[in-house]
Amino acid sequence: MKNVATTYRRMHRFEDALVYATAAMNGRKEILGDTPYTARSVYMVGTIYLEMERLTESRKYLVEALELEERLWRSGKPHSYDWGHLKTRLEEVALLLDLPDTVIYSYKRRFEAAEDKKNFGKPAPRKDFRDKNESSSESSDDDDIPSVDISELVHSNDDLTSLLCSKHWDVTETGVFDPTQYIMIGSYCWLVVIAIGVAMYYMLYSGSQ
Repeated sequence: MKNVATTYRRMHRFEDALVYATAAMNGRKEILGDTPYTARSVYMVGTIYLEMERLTESRKYLVEALELEERLWRSGKPHSYDWGHLKTRLEEVALLLDLPDTVIYSYKRRFEAAEDKKNFGKPAPRKDFRDKNESSSESSDDDDIPSVDISELVHSNDDLTSLLCSKHWDVTETGVFDPTQYIMIGSYCWLVVIAIGVAMYYMLYSGSQ
């Protein structure tokens, strides 16, 4: 299929070439996985989109080819035959799209890292790929949850706490040991804890809706 795509490409029949190139790419992804041959197929799809002046799609597949080449190098496998061409094409697309210099510079750094012999066969360090906007949206979602003021929950149970602190429960005042009073004091303590827990759960649950 790749040969058919190449033939159509030379004839400038790019729509037909794209059909066969995409089929070849998907087949190699499924059967071969990460190999230099798969990287070449992904690169070819990206270049056909470039020749069709569909720059956004071209960049997508060229970056995918770069990612595949990076995985090859990190797994101890050589780059594809089109590795050198990929550098030129990706920079060309970035310039045509008028991407920021920081993006172009990041591509160059990635190409350099994927050629560094120190990185050959060495797994890439784990990174946090979350976008800043994504992380900020997560924080904004947390802001929607109402805060819980524990002191308000405690003050809402003043009737129970005042009852516990009253002289009625001061067993030392009479000097008589009454086990039922300790049991009742313990029961009221548990009531306070349960009331606070239920109130906190209700506020958090209602805020998450």
